[in-house]
Amino acid sequence: MVATEYEVETCRQFNLEPVIYSMHIFDKFLEFLQQTEDPADRIPFPNIHIKLDTGLHRLGISINDVPNLINKLSENSHRIHVKSIYSHFMGIYTSGLDDMTRHQADLFATNAATIEKALGYSVMKHLCNPGATIRYPDFHLDMVRIGCGLYGIWPVEPKVEFQKCVASLVAPIIRLEWVCENDTVGYAQHRLNHSLLIGVLCIGYVDGLRRHLNNGEGRVWIYGHRVPIISISMDMTMIDLTDVNDQVEIFGENIPLAQMARWCQMVSHELIARLNQRV
Repeated sequence: MVATEYEVETCRQFNLEPVIYSMHIFDKFLEFLQQTEDPADRIPFPNIHIKLDTGLHRLGISINDVPNLINKLSENSHRIHVKSIYSHFMGIYTSGLDDMTRHQADLFATNAATIEKALGYSVMKHLCNPGATIRYPDFHLDMVRIGCGLYGIWPVEPKVEFQKCVASLVAPIIRLEWVCENDTVGYAQHRLNHSLLIGVLCIGYVDGLRRHLNNGEGRVWIYGHRVPIISISMDMTMIDLTDVNDQVEIFGENIPLAQMARWCQMVSHELIARLNQRV
């Protein structure tokens, strides 16, 4: 887990393995160990993981701080054990940044090797997220982090042979009502130009759908048809069921997750991440 200075005690209590992603965090971590260790029983802290910042500049120990990191690791080798070293690419989805990606990989390899030499033992090393796993097989190292690839979401071209999106979302119809021409539906006051059979689904924007799909901008699948989304509210969605009636597929085999994501103006794994606990 990525731990803050306030979560070190939780890591120790539940035998979790924290990520050290800044020298500030590392100093707080060492301070905690020094204050809580029993001199008569020096049991090492559970494994730690080190994240290096090779160019994304989000989380990670600066390359300039690696000498300082090595010194503190050496001084505290009796307290901690490094299980892995990793970093994160910043431009794997854009071929124009391939040179930067290779530079990051070289920077990581050089510094990881320096840290390993100072430690005196080998550690796991990893760099690749889903896109990098496909585009840069030379950088797979000891493991890869496929993340949304577990669901068949590989946000790179060309699509890989084994790609199949396994995520789906369905919702029940809880009400049917005929609405007359010129009447309105939903908070957005969508006015009908002809009478429709409106189906009300038990799902809404609180569950991760975007109101951008209103007024026919999005579709759902039901009984062999893609039908328009009329209006989305907090936990209800109204659709046009004039010709059909069955369980509704939000995305799945018939409406690909990637298509729904495009309608929502987001990427597939963002749509998956927005689905909340109620779903």
